[in-house]
Amino acid sequence: MRTAAEVRDLLERLRIRTTGRLPADDWTLNPPLRLSTIVTFEAAYRVRLPEEYRDFLLHIGNGGAGPEGGLCRSEDYERRGRTDLERLHVEFDADAAEQDWDPEEEVDGDVMDDCLPLVDTAEGIYWLVVSGPYAGELWWDTRSDDSLPPEPVVDDEGEVTFRAWYDAWLDECEARWLK
Repeated sequence: MRTAAEVRDLLERLRIRTTGRLPADDWTLNPPLRLSTIVTFEAAYRVRLPEEYRDFLLHIGNGGAGPEGGLCRSEDYERRGRTDLERLHVEFDADAAEQDWDPEEEVDGDVMDDCLPLVDTAEGIYWLVVSGPYAGELWWDTRSDDSLPPEPVVDDEGEVTFRAWYDAWLDECEARWLK
């Protein structure tokens, strides 16, 4: 796992190398959050953010540079609305998430309500599981585009955590633009 300084250095080298080809914002992270901001968020929604993500927010950045258009900022979560975040403390139910999804069926809340959206793409949303045994794992949700149920993001070693996913993106960018 890269240190905060290594992440910032790599993003700066990518910004310089792609000047004129990609927007500089593609490589810009928002400033890290203060610990008090993270603690206030956690207290308000009765959660403790997964350590890798909490560390990223505290030492590396609050959204910005990231896969498929960039990471959401903490302010983006608040814009979802307080009622959407009130279920954040509920333990994620992977079995329910992987069941076939019927867009016509009435449900109490959404199976991904207890997760944070990390990246919202045209095809779907990458979610970070916040609580329970799956805390720290990423899930891919394309229900807005098709009727497939959400699924865990996996690689050859199994379920992918936030930092493994982010570092894999950095590796891909480094290989494509700097080698």
